[in-house]
Amino acid sequence: MIIINLKRKRAALNFAYIVAGVLLLLSNNSFSSEKWSGSPLEPRYIVKFKTEGDTPHGKGMLPDSMNTLVTAFGAEVKASYPHLGVVSVSASDQVLARLALDPAIEYVEPDNPRQLFSQEVLYNIRDIQANLVSDEGAENVIVCIIDSGYDTSHPDLSDNTASGSPSYTSGDEVAWDEPSNSHGTHIAGVIASTASPQAGVLSGGHIRLRIINAFDNTGWAYSSSVVAAIDSCVSDNRLYSARRRMVVNMSFGGRAPTAFEARMIRYYRDKGAVMVAAAGNDGSSRTSYPAGYDDVISVTAVDRDHRIAPFAQHNPQIELAAPGVGVKSTVLAADGAIGGLLVSTSQRGPQTVDRSVVPLPIIRDPAHINDLTYIEGVFPGTYTLCEMVDGTNHCNDMTGKICFKERTYVNHAGSEATPENISQQEWNDVMACVDANAAGVVIYSNEANPALQTPLLFDPLGRLNVPVLSMDRIDNKNIPYFFGKEGSVYVESDNHATLSGTSIAAAHVTGAIAMLWANYPGCTGGQLRLALDASTFDLGEPGKDTSYGHGLIRISRAMDYIEQHGGCERFLEPGVPLQGLSAFKGGEMIFWTNIPPTADYLDFKVIGDDVENLTIRAEFKVIPVLKKRAYCAYGLPDVENESTCRISGEEIWQGKWYFLVRANEDVENLQVVADLVLKQNPEHYYENKQNYRIPDGGCYHEELDVPMVVDYTGEASDVEVKVRIKHRTPEEIKISLAPPFGEEVVLREFDWSGTAFAKNISDTYKLAFPGFNSEGVWRLKVCFGSDTSVGILDDWSIAFY
Repeated sequence: MIIINLKRKRAALNFAYIVAGVLLLLSNNSFSSEKWSGSPLEPRYIVKFKTEGDTPHGKGMLPDSMNTLVTAFGAEVKASYPHLGVVSVSASDQVLARLALDPAIEYVEPDNPRQLFSQEVLYNIRDIQANLVSDEGAENVIVCIIDSGYDTSHPDLSDNTASGSPSYTSGDEVAWDEPSNSHGTHIAGVIASTASPQAGVLSGGHIRLRIINAFDNTGWAYSSSVVAAIDSCVSDNRLYSARRRMVVNMSFGGRAPTAFEARMIRYYRDKGAVMVAAAGNDGSSRTSYPAGYDDVISVTAVDRDHRIAPFAQHNPQIELAAPGVGVKSTVLAADGAIGGLLVSTSQRGPQTVDRSVVPLPIIRDPAHINDLTYIEGVFPGTYTLCEMVDGTNHCNDMTGKICFKERTYVNHAGSEATPENISQQEWNDVMACVDANAAGVVIYSNEANPALQTPLLFDPLGRLNVPVLSMDRIDNKNIPYFFGKEGSVYVESDNHATLSGTSIAAAHVTGAIAMLWANYPGCTGGQLRLALDASTFDLGEPGKDTSYGHGLIRISRAMDYIEQHGGCERFLEPGVPLQGLSAFKGGEMIFWTNIPPTADYLDFKVIGDDVENLTIRAEFKVIPVLKKRAYCAYGLPDVENESTCRISGEEIWQGKWYFLVRANEDVENLQVVADLVLKQNPEHYYENKQNYRIPDGGCYHEELDVPMVVDYTGEASDVEVKVRIKHRTPEEIKISLAPPFGEEVVLREFDWSGTAFAKNISDTYKLAFPGFNSEGVWRLKVCFGSDTSVGILDDWSIAFY
């Protein structure tokens, strides 16, 4: 009997230990299996023993004792570190719980996995914080790349979900997956390469790509072809729906706008798409298009040192900056190359130097600037610094030598340097070595611009017969170390190339928008645009400037901005204003509130000095887009520094209403408030539900006159008139009210401004006639401003409060 009781007591104690231990472990979030997410290692746990002071097992622990104890509990020893008092084990939750409660054990915790960071994150990925954010969730985001096609066989791109449709250049059908040159494949790699280390902004293979090959083999297309390409993306209902978001990448441009292109881009933006374009590469203050349209995000290029690219255009339309100098990405197999130095050393043999060393691309045909060539091979020689011979434009004798020359060009933001000028100066540096019979050429960055530069070399006469490499001064600070050493330069074919251009910078912004949408699918494109604008790393002059725009994009900071500003939707409690709101041009803010069944109307008001630069849209239950009609009732009295969207009449449905506010220019210090007015029971109510056809002939010839007999004898100090009209062109409707006394009152005037182009009319008007008796015949008058009317007065009512 005693033995049985002892067993029961011990069993109860062990059970209590297990329960308490399990509760302890479950309360510790660090034991979650998510800690091993992405690691091939099995879960292990650290068991830390008490190694100082007395324990029930003696002073400290011996190695065998440690292993024996954990094994006795049912754990499997994976590694033992007795000098540290630690055993690494695999075990069930129950075993871990019992171990954690043993008096000899200090604590139990996950033996979390670690991974070698053996390959550096590429500078362009790091600078925009793309390596800090996951692109899971990008399945419902579509990136439309309008360019020169896409290489589906490239190993860094083949895992992506890509589709396309043929386009027509010069009258010929062009397949999306038969690229005419490497430009589009390079851009696609910046956006969505799945290579490791991370080379694409969206590297997880989740994004959906839509490819339109809109350019001929010379790299040219018409603006109408561009519009048709955008349309094939945005208007494809199989792809673009309320459940998916779309970013359109346009890494191209031209000097002049077209009205058709501008109007259609606004139409696609109003459908919810975000358009991103390259600012241009001619180094001037000229505006390129489509980047120059307000509805497009214009992107400039910066280098690894955050300096503006020497070729980048600078103008007031520049909105964002992104990496666009010396960016490595995917190209067609015949168009890429890698290279470096092979330095001979007496101690360790040849040493390879390929960090921030790339071969410069050569253009043989200036009419085909996207057709790249390289001089390949291994070229030995003595590394020698170029010293210019007096009175000449070439170096001292470089026979049998690898010629090192410092780059002459110094990048000054706003210097209006053209690519031709930059390439010419680079060509002069290269030819100074070539004319001195160099076996190979290395042009290294100067101290003023230490980052890697990759200007194109135009060689239509075929004068280059030795390889040319570019080298930066950031990773290769001690360039004189090489001088006098024997070695070689090498260039070998590859399906990657390191190139420069605002085209590449635009691709980073496209990827950033898609990344934000993957993490915040409930936001509008305008909200994400605002988040990027407001969270940049400021460069150049403080604030927005014509060189860097708002600054260098930072994806993680943009996500912080969204969180700090209430996420995608901000609740607006009726009567409680939100103050101090700001937005940059093209940015959007979304608010929502609930309208109860007892509501008479709701006024969503934006108050501030800049309200004339805003567009407001309202929608029931879903976030509005600009292309859809406004539910806002217009014709309200003008109030200075105030813009009001009224929800009233038959469209004031009970439930959740969204309000979109879009900034057409930069706005600041705004206040928004929702004023909710509840229904009152009128003392007397009269209505006429008979339908009347609105007559033809214009208001000066004939008008509809519908009487209402009122027998209420009280004062007409608070009158409400409701009118419903079905008409195809309500902007040409004029409505008036003639009381039994006094002059006729105009309720609604003609409105061709665009705000009245909503289908039909359902308006409520508040009037006051203090001191006048209500009794008598009230007449509603409706007329149509043109010759042929196509509508009816559905009903109207009048109430006295």
